[in-house]
Amino acid sequence: MLTGLIAMLVQQAFATVAKMAMPVLGPLAAGDLGLDPALIGVFVSVTAAFGLFATLSCGNAIRRYGALRISQVSLVVVGLGLATIGLGALPAMAVAAALIGLGATVATPASSHILASHSPTRIAPMVFSIKQTGVPVGVMLTGLSLPPLAVLYGWQVAVVVAGAACCVLAVLLQPIRERFDSDRVPEQKLHWGDALGTLSSVLKDASLRPMAAAGFAFIGLQAVFTTFTVTYLVEIVGQSVQTAGSVFGLAMTIAIPARILWGWVASGHVPARILLAGFGVSMFLAVAAMGLMTNAWSMVGVAAVVLACSATAVSWHGVLLAEVARVAPEGQVGGTTGGVLAFGNAGQILLPSAFSALVLATDSYFFAFAISGLPAALAGLWMLRKPGRPPKASASPA
Repeated sequence: MLTGLIAMLVQQAFATVAKMAMPVLGPLAAGDLGLDPALIGVFVSVTAAFGLFATLSCGNAIRRYGALRISQVSLVVVGLGLATIGLGALPAMAVAAALIGLGATVATPASSHILASHSPTRIAPMVFSIKQTGVPVGVMLTGLSLPPLAVLYGWQVAVVVAGAACCVLAVLLQPIRERFDSDRVPEQKLHWGDALGTLSSVLKDASLRPMAAAGFAFIGLQAVFTTFTVTYLVEIVGQSVQTAGSVFGLAMTIAIPARILWGWVASGHVPARILLAGFGVSMFLAVAAMGLMTNAWSMVGVAAVVLACSATAVSWHGVLLAEVARVAPEGQVGGTTGGVLAFGNAGQILLPSAFSALVLATDSYFFAFAISGLPAALAGLWMLRKPGRPPKASASPA
């Protein structure tokens, strides 16, 4: 189990590096390309759109080729995407966004499939939460490594180096491939309709529907928090860019132990659904409180609220993924996880745009934060329902 956990944590971290490369290096790239840095949002949206398709379509590919092989392929695909960015040509950016979206988002369903097969059920939330620390680790790795490389050698070299690192990791995973892909089903057929089949299987399952809603609301709200916090702290709360950046950096750092803590809590101390319900309500209250901040607030108060947002809206992942794996049909953990995360991709696309529209329409960040957090509270309350479900053996493959 430990080998799989370490391998999947590192894989998750490098997939995150691929997704974060352009948001981090965007200002430098935009300057060379003669573009407004704000257009990085278009790149992120294209990435998320292709990611939505990938998460819905990967289930049968994981069954046929194995989750470890799909992890390797995803690393190579994002490596090619980063290398395409390095061409420094505007048309190549759309291709790069598509490749990174297709590759990076498959990392989570593939790793969930592996960990579900090799983790004791009792501690699965803890194991999944440790694995998901790869996301904030990847964010920190991106921030610590790519900007210095870009300053020394140029942003194009920086993204190519990151892409090469992803490809090297894919090769390094090969020795454990047979061990972790022993459950693959080579005769599994692949169809163009796999995405619709996965979507349908999630929507038809009464145990999965509230988790799909939570994926949409929680990931969407996380995207709102990570996208707008620094801007809000500078423009509305009156903090300097340096201070706002430091507070946000601290919040992302806190998310690492917080994810592990919540995984421990869900591993035999509090039922996962109860904890997820608490997450939904708590993150709604936290972001609503953030919308109340003004320049009259003390730095301690500002930091406390931002950290509360991080401890809830950025720290729930392992608990949800472990619960999805627990109720997924036999042999369908990867596909089911992808189906639930596809709703998360939709939230990542829609909620930040809705937040911007609400701010422009109402001139109120509080209203925008509160409305953006409301779906999380509703999804959390939905988690409190415990519908019956047929035995796993009777579930049909996605």
